Amino acid sequence: MTPKKSALDILFGSPLRVKLLRFFLLNQEAVFPLAVLKTRTNTKPIPLKKDINTLLKAGFIKKGITTADENIGSEFFKKGKGKKSKKTRTRKQGFILDPKFPYVRELRQLFTSVIPEARVQIGKNAKKIGNPKVVIVSGIFLDRPSNPVDLLLVGDQIKKKQLELMLKRLERELGKEIVYTVFPTEEFELRYGMRDKFIQTLLRGPHEILLDEFQIIEKGT
Repeated sequence: MTPKKSALDILFGSPLRVKLLRFFLLNQEAVFPLAVLKTRTNTKPIPLKKDINTLLKAGFIKKGITTADENIGSEFFKKGKGKKSKKTRTRKQGFILDPKFPYVRELRQLFTSVIPEARVQIGKNAKKIGNPKVVIVSGIFLDRPSNPVDLLLVGDQIKKKQLELMLKRLERELGKEIVYTVFPTEEFELRYGMRDKFIQTLLRGPHEILLDEFQIIEKGT
């Protein structure tokens, strides 16, 4: 059965194009090679190249160069045929949002409209991933992608596999990787009591507490 298309899918041509638009709008600072876009959008090369070319022609994205560290010589080293492997910087062609595109701000406002629903999904599914006592969202869930963490969970029986599956579904909707941290209850209480820098930075910045079952966090922190 073919999944029902959303209004955005219909307006913008295809679900893949919607994914790409959202991905570039939420990741404006980096250049992404085609291989990375294939992984992030979970699609096949031919339709991906087709929609990338469409976005290039429209002026929404432009070509760029990115660099990455790669290990050179590791296979020879394993086989005893060479010296120890070393890292080298490789340059790859990729694609980046063109900030000169005239409707970037308007499109970003449109595509970030899924963020409130993503927060709802986190709160609704929290108990399915174990028994969290505290759930705090920040970063991408508040349209603050530069924040160091998007999701903080506190609990002793968090099911990692279920958590990762839930986050992968949300990442596909948001078009951005979700950065999360999980603390056991005792460790979090200790860090919180010692006014740990990471936790204090999170709580003093923009955040939303979705669950604080045992009132570990005081109001007005």
